[in-house]
Amino acid sequence: MSYFCLRTFLISAATVLYATGAAKLLSLTRGGELMLQRDPVFSVRILIVLVVAAFVEIAVATLCIVSTKSKLAISALGSISIAFLFYRVMLVWLGFKGYCPCLGSFTDDLGLSRPAVDLVLVGILVYLLAGSCIAWFCFVDDDSKSQSLR
Repeated sequence: MSYFCLRTFLISAATVLYATGAAKLLSLTRGGELMLQRDPVFSVRILIVLVVAAFVEIAVATLCIVSTKSKLAISALGSISIAFLFYRVMLVWLGFKGYCPCLGSFTDDLGLSRPAVDLVLVGILVYLLAGSCIAWFCFVDDDSKSQSLR
């Protein structure tokens, strides 16, 4: 994977994480009944899960933009992608019948279809996970290339 492709991927991944992190934070300002409900995976208020997830997403996005170490940026991106996958698998395993509360009430406020948003979020998950795996095996695995992104 060339430097340009890796940099482009990291910037696009950061953009997605900034957008989803911001959507979570914006949904917190609206409050609502959803924020008081318990998260089906962690059994704490969805409000707490959204706050933690938003700040982690923003931190990983910032790392993808400012880090000069490819291993660190790709590892962080891969880790958050695996966490997203784990959360989705747990929703299925626990028999959760609704849509992922990943963005809080933000999508409802915009009048977006929950099934469509859920499908887009699964697509984003696949993009982040596949991209970080490809970046790891094509770029980071070669120690001579993995030293610096600048």
